[in-house]
Parts: sequence; structure tokens; C-alpha cells
Amino acid sequence: MSTALRVLLIEDSEDDAQLLLRELRRGGYEPTYERIETPEAMKAALDDRTWDIIISDYVMPHFSGPAALGLLKESGLDLPIIIVSGKIGEEAAVAMMKAGAHDYIMKDNPARLVPAIERELKEAEMRRERMEAEKIQKALARYQSPDIVDAIMEMGVTKFDAVERYVTVLFIDMLGSTKRAEEEGPKKMSQILNTFLELATEEVLACKGHVNKFIGDEVMAVFNAPLELENHEEMAVNAAIRMLERIDKHDHEHPDLAFSVRIGINSGLTMAGDVGPKNRYEYTVIGETVNVAARMTKLPWVNKIIIGRNTYDKIKNVFTAKEIGPVMLQGVSDMLEIYEVVISPSVFVDGTSQSTDGAGS
Repeated sequence: MSTALRVLLIEDSEDDAQLLLRELRRGGYEPTYERIETPEAMKAALDDRTWDIIISDYVMPHFSGPAALGLLKESGLDLPIIIVSGKIGEEAAVAMMKAGAHDYIMKDNPARLVPAIERELKEAEMRRERMEAEKIQKALARYQSPDIVDAIMEMGVTKFDAVERYVTVLFIDMLGSTKRAEEEGPKKMSQILNTFLELATEEVLACKGHVNKFIGDEVMAVFNAPLELENHEEMAVNAAIRMLERIDKHDHEHPDLAFSVRIGINSGLTMAGDVGPKNRYEYTVIGETVNVAARMTKLPWVNKIIIGRNTYDKIKNVFTAKEIGPVMLQGVSDMLEIYEVVISPSVFVDGTSQSTDGAGS
């Protein structure tokens, strides 16, 4: 079975182009091609279509191999370009290779064409995989602890297929941001928001969680995905306690920049994996477990840690928690049992528990 190959042919001779295409077919390829012979046509072809490889003559009446190589560099595309010519000398061939051409082949030796293409396609794929890995590593490093990033990269993972995964999800929502932005101005509100997002992110990473996304003035974090995390329920609660401790300290040191939050934590099954279009996918978790955790931040308890029953069952022997009672959450059909994690007053600067009143967002 022939292998599909998208070829941009830069060649002024139709006969020479057909000879190259015949060689490709003999080598097991089924080429889809466009033959062009001017700079304008090359620019249009690169803009309009996706190519696997470029094969270019060296000298043409209205174009040249060096000029084609220059246009390819200007485009920023990572495409192999092979020069095929009957007139190129050794000095010119070396100059083209130094300038970035991937190979040069004499027209009287077409048998070299297919092996050169096979080699360059493999190398191009390897470059794409390296770039994708570097992109993933850079993205992960923003919201993952270094040891988690290293572990994922060592696994050679470039995409996470969706799987069912039991996780703990934490939402923390900063209150009153819209109203404060109107009253105090966007510059001051931006300073407050950045402080909130920074400390929330740092504490999630410190407890080996994954900062999944920022949703305005809210942070969503996941524990036990993408990598397994022992005692993930405890780690999520610990992250929340650390957040409240830092917020309390910040508010005492900067009373004019003080803010309040609501925190919801829930554990359960989700679908975890990459979602979104191919070039913009991101790792996330979805499902009722996530929805419930998000809805918990709409309950009236401020600067408190509210957890679901599954989380409570796993942390009750480690942290003190009290039952609040069954509640009805918006968008959830059944009444849910929820609990409040009781934090020692010694955690806070003034030795008292946190306020339970506050403005909504």
C-alpha cells in the first residue's frame, strides 16, 4: 500500500516534475503535489496548504533554490527541503546545505531521492516530537511541581487520553472582585488578584497537586491526576489550610489589600485527559465530582474549607471536621452531605477562627 505524501514541487519543467513523481511512486509513495515556479506561488502554497516536503530545482527562469530556501525560513515552517538539480556544482551544493537545505540530489541520480525523503521525514517527525515535548514541559512547569514535571517527561507522555480517574478537586474562589474593581479601580484589584492566584498556585504545588485552570478570580486544582498521589484527599485539605494561613498573614500585613475566599473540596470519579482541538488541547478533569466542588464555593461559608462526604471519609482520622448537614447545591438534583474542616486557631495570626460573613463575587 502506497504512503501518502504531500509534495510542493518547485520546478519550471513539467517533464522533470513528472520524472520526480514517477520516482516517488516507484519508491512506495502516492504523492499529492502542486508544481510552482515563482516566489508568489510558493508563498500562496505555504499559506494555503500543509506539506510534508519541498523539492526544488536550483536554477529556474523566475525563481531559484536559494530564494525558495529563504522564503521557507521566512515562513517559520519546519519543512524538509531537498534541492534536485542537473546543474548545481559541489561548491553551490555545500553552500545550500550550510544555508539549511536538507539534501541535494543530481537529476541524473534519482535513486537517491526516496531514501533522502524517508530520512528527512523521520528527522522532521523527531523534531516535532521534541518540540511538542518541550511545549508540554513548559506548560506543565507553570502549574506543576518540578518532581511531577520530571516524572511526566520521563514517561515520554505527549498526550493524555481520557480515562476514568478517582481524584480530589479543589476550588478556591476570591470574593467581591467585581465590586472592588468598580470601587477601588482595576490596578489595585489586579494587584490583589495576582497575590491570590500566586499563593493559591504555590500551595497547590507544595502539596503535589495540579493547578488545572484559572477561571477569572477562581482557581481549580486537581490531586491524583495526571500522576497518582497517595492520600490525595489529605493533600488537598492540607493545601487549603496552607492557603487560609497565608491569606490570614497577608491580610494582617496588608489590610488595604485584604481579601476573603470560599473553598470547596470534593473527591470522586471523573473523566481525566486532554480535551480540546488538536493544536489547543489541555489536560483537565470533568464530571459531577468537579461540578459539586465548584458549587461548594457558592455556599455562604467564607474563609472556611467545605468538603464532600467522600473527602471527609478519607481525612476524618487526620483532620477534625464537623458535619454541616445535607444541603442543596445549585445544579445538583440530590441533597448532599457536606462538612467543614475545623482549623486550629493557632494557624491564624490573631489566634481566632476566620469570619463566616463576606461579600459574594
